[in-house]
Amino acid sequence: MEFINGQSDESLDCTMNCSPEFEKYNIAFLAGGFFNVLITRCKNGMTESDEKMAEMVYERLSNHIAGISLT
Repeated sequence: MEFINGQSDESLDCTMNCSPEFEKYNIAFLAGGFFNVLITRCKNGMTESDEKMAEMVYERLSNHIAGISLT
């Protein structure tokens, strides 16, 4: 998955081994999180830098979902 907006040379990789059914829900879960972060950022006037937002999203993912790494 390209990291946040596809403008970076970095990407998020998930190394979890899971069933195709679980993977389907995992993708939906992540998409919902990204969507809500973007909506909240817009409501707050988009004052945070892109870099700060990328760092915050990465920290949330790496703290709450096993197998996520920034490469």
